[in-house]
Amino acid sequence: MASSYEIKNGKLIFRDNGEWKINEDEMKHISGDFTEIVFPPCLEKIYEIDFKYCKKQLANVTTLDFTKATNLYMMDSDSFKGAKSIKAVALPKNIRWSCCFKDCPKLKEIHIYNLNRADYGITCDADKRLTIYASNVDDKLSSLDDDFLADVGTLYVPLKDLKRLQKLRDKYNDELVILPLPEDYTFPTEALSEPWKPSETTSSSEEGTMLCPNCGERHSIDIDACPNCGFSASSSYEVVLVSTGRAKLQLIKAIKEACNYGLKEAKDIVDSALPASVIRGISKERADEIKQAIEDAGGKAKINGGEKTATKKANSSTASVLTTSTAVPATPTSSAPKAITLEDIYGGPQYYCVLAGQSFGPVTIRQFANMVRFGIVDKNTMVWKNGMSNWAIAQTVADLQSVV
Repeated sequence: MASSYEIKNGKLIFRDNGEWKINEDEMKHISGDFTEIVFPPCLEKIYEIDFKYCKKQLANVTTLDFTKATNLYMMDSDSFKGAKSIKAVALPKNIRWSCCFKDCPKLKEIHIYNLNRADYGITCDADKRLTIYASNVDDKLSSLDDDFLADVGTLYVPLKDLKRLQKLRDKYNDELVILPLPEDYTFPTEALSEPWKPSETTSSSEEGTMLCPNCGERHSIDIDACPNCGFSASSSYEVVLVSTGRAKLQLIKAIKEACNYGLKEAKDIVDSALPASVIRGISKERADEIKQAIEDAGGKAKINGGEKTATKKANSSTASVLTTSTAVPATPTSSAPKAITLEDIYGGPQYYCVLAGQSFGPVTIRQFANMVRFGIVDKNTMVWKNGMSNWAIAQTVADLQSVV
């Protein structure tokens, strides 16, 4: 049976003996300590009773190694309930998860090869805390149901699926953060023991360069204007909404699509007191495009900016961090960090942040704190919200100092 096993070097290793399930009778006699479980190629299903006789050992397991489990396609609900030490899991390519990871308080991320369903829970815990990396998303995926949304805080997907899934999220008015997979991401070949974090180093080829916040292309910090799109760090523009016209719904849609905003943010701009800032820190070309989109939707807009401002040249040690279009204000020294209130967490200010040279958001303080937790943003991330004159480093913003 597939449950023929050995415990070696802290690993519970199931032998590849041709059986498709774990033998319950042998599981009753497992003895010894292990922190890793290695599953064989022959295994096809894992049942919730398979580890019920070794719950104490399961609580100490940090790694589930599915590297060789190429035929595994089903795991019962509660299969790994109580695996309290697991931080991250890379699931087999053929798996469809269910509530396999209840009572796993340290679990932070799951890597799945194919996201073809999002209508079931993963942990059924009360708070959102999981980060999901999906290497592929089924084109037929058409819903993000309550159980999935209750368990997932951040979802990484291929760039081609990003806008489609963001639209699905907007239908639920949910706070799920959906981001593109990191450029260097590949589906893990073995289960991870620590969450993925962006590289903190700059390659030699990127020394002395920075990302253009308008088009995302990298260029030398010695060049004032981006050679790709013409954006200048010392000459930025702002689009201001002057009149909404009669077709507010059409205007909301136009601003949402033109600025890559969420539905709520676009609606807040249209519903706010006029004149209202739509977007800042963009090139003249982008400003003209957004202004035209607003006017095509029946509104009226104007463009501010273009004045040259004194800026300090970024040095090579900060170029990989400073992806904004304006000078960074000095860190506040006279005021203590503002305490986060319930209003801040559940409503309150919403911020945009620079990710991969592009504006992302808006996100609430709670969402930003979750992104900090998983290494998506940090204290040096550039942020902006309505009412701020320029982009600023997160650690200099009072609202965010308690979470970075």
